Amino acid sequence: MEYVVNEDFIVRDIEDKLVIVNINDAKYYTLNEIGNLILHHIIQENEYDDLLKDVQSKFEVDQTQFEVDFKTFVRELTSKSILSPAGKA
Repeated sequence: MEYVVNEDFIVRDIEDKLVIVNINDAKYYTLNEIGNLILHHIIQENEYDDLLKDVQSKFEVDQTQFEVDFKTFVRELTSKSILSPAGKA
């Protein structure tokens, strides 16, 4: 997974939720449990296969559906400028 969190955002665990804050406009986002897990794997620069195994060990999820959901999640965070492809942050 070749994505990074943009420098305009701070990511923190607060009360078992992952909170993402834009330091420029104070907009903030919270993620559900799976989104939290995905973003942690992205931040830790883990491989996609490691993420998939972790998600499948914690949730009942079909691999094909997860791949679609993962791409949608990354596309949404990228559209909000929270994530960028590595090397472009």
